[in-house]
Amino acid sequence: MKNIIIKLIISLNLINCNINQNDEKKDKDLFNTLLVTSSIAKNPYLQIHNQLDADTTVKVYSNDQCNDNTQSIAGLPSVYSFGTVRSNTRSTKINVPMVEANIQIRQPVQFYVQTNGGSCLFGGTAYIGTVAYPVGIIYNLEKFNSGFIVTQSLVSGFYSEP
Repeated sequence: MKNIIIKLIISLNLINCNINQNDEKKDKDLFNTLLVTSSIAKNPYLQIHNQLDADTTVKVYSNDQCNDNTQSIAGLPSVYSFGTVRSNTRSTKINVPMVEANIQIRQPVQFYVQTNGGSCLFGGTAYIGTVAYPVGIIYNLEKFNSGFIVTQSLVSGFYSEP
């Protein structure tokens, strides 16, 4: 009986060691996956969230003159046209080809928003998306007093490009 108990204790210890080794291997694999994916560059996307009661025409520019023909960064389009965004809806997502334009991961790109052909408003700064950086920029058109304001929301996480 004593022999059986000793063999049982030894076999349980071996099983426990094997389980711990498997857990350590899984943890190491997860760490390596996170390390690799945190350095993979992703193109960020732009999206408009129209919270107004009226349909609004929206363009986002990569130049501070809001000029369709002025390219501020080689390889990036000068304008991202969302057309008319219906009231209280979100537009489709438009990818910004920062990776293809050879923009560095920490290089800032400034965007400007124009609604209904009006003033050119600073829309914020974007970076190439990674796990560590936001991958989406949502411009919110929000009611404010008798008019509206444009705010920026940054979205992080995983996003698969179409």
